[in-house]
Amino acid sequence: MSKDAKAAIAEFQEVINMTPKELKSWLQTEESQAVEQKKEEESIGHQSGRKIIEILQKKKIDIRMTTLLI
Repeated sequence: MSKDAKAAIAEFQEVINMTPKELKSWLQTEESQAVEQKKEEESIGHQSGRKIIEILQKKKIDIRMTTLLI
């Protein structure tokens, strides 16, 4: 794995402070629904949140640099 990929994974792990279960629960709250930017019916934040959950649920070996480009 390249240094860039390792750095991206390390940064991702540093900034994501919720487990997949916690993030799923939060995405169902009213607070998470109060957003400004929407793309179609779902907010951009919700789309990103779902993608983050997918990444968090993968085994470390399955994560590729392209996966981290949300």
